[in-house]
Amino acid sequence: MPLKFIPSKKWIIIHPSAYTIDSAIEGNNYVDVVENIYSSTPQTGTLVLSKTPAEILGYVNFTGYDWASNPQDFEILAGNCHGNHTFENYITIHLDQNCLTIDDAVNLINAKFVECGISSANEAFKHSMDGMFCIAIRNTAAYSGEMGSFALKCPSNPCALDTLGLHEGIYVGTSDTYNYSSWSGKRFTLTSNLTITYDQYVPALARRTSYTVQEIYNSAMDWADNQGSIVHDVPMSAEGYASLGEGAYTDKIFILQNGWKLRPTEGEYQLTLVGTLITDDGTVRTVIPRAGALQCIFQVSSQGIITETVVSGITEQDKQDIANVTKRKIVPLLFAK
Repeated sequence: MPLKFIPSKKWIIIHPSAYTIDSAIEGNNYVDVVENIYSSTPQTGTLVLSKTPAEILGYVNFTGYDWASNPQDFEILAGNCHGNHTFENYITIHLDQNCLTIDDAVNLINAKFVECGISSANEAFKHSMDGMFCIAIRNTAAYSGEMGSFALKCPSNPCALDTLGLHEGIYVGTSDTYNYSSWSGKRFTLTSNLTITYDQYVPALARRTSYTVQEIYNSAMDWADNQGSIVHDVPMSAEGYASLGEGAYTDKIFILQNGWKLRPTEGEYQLTLVGTLITDDGTVRTVIPRAGALQCIFQVSSQGIITETVVSGITEQDKQDIANVTKRKIVPLLFAK
């Protein structure tokens, strides 16, 4: 199951299976990827094909600027994608050289991206608009699609973004989603035909949109038992499932503990988590991505199905449920074995 455990952040990242498009041609009902498809990839699911990178196009006819005598800053939050990087904090880009041409400015910004370690995810380039040459910033091809995003912010006034003709904001790429009915080798077979031809060597993501909390707990225990993980806090625990006789059991409650949270990846989708999940300190269960349009649904596993939709934060009902469990140590929801 594509889960990643990041002990430095105490995140359990719910991650799609990541591939790279080899061939995805309009009219075909299949997609070939570069990699051999992992055995853990579900036999049916959704395939997300990257279409465009996140980008912001400048609006100023940039002819040069002397930042050596008048340094300026802007901040960037580099977006997450299916690669190895996860950026969650704004990074200050300090422009401090005299750039006589737009090419000099592009080279300076890209050199700063290299210095701060985000050049694999973001790049500056020049584009033409109405006869003008303007500065632009985008995600690289490997970080394109709806999971690839970045944000720009002005830390002060005046700001380098004003000089560059770039707006503050969050920028997200686009993808198309198809259902696949099976896979074999390096090929996903779709339930419909491709509506366009997609670029080679951009991300293709096989994404599950429903998990049981039991699955996540099992993976967390496997990770915690690994020799390299024993120095870190255990992410989860479980209690309940006590026999009441006659084939009835108390509901099993899964607990995120020691500050660990679920962290779904960016994108425009709905994620359903089936099972009773709480935290040991009454805080939120998920870290919601800063970009995309993600909706998390927590579905309690019991005879009475309770569906709760969470975009961010913990509900008042959650707080009451946690208080009841802590106070009485009784689980009121039962189900048959």
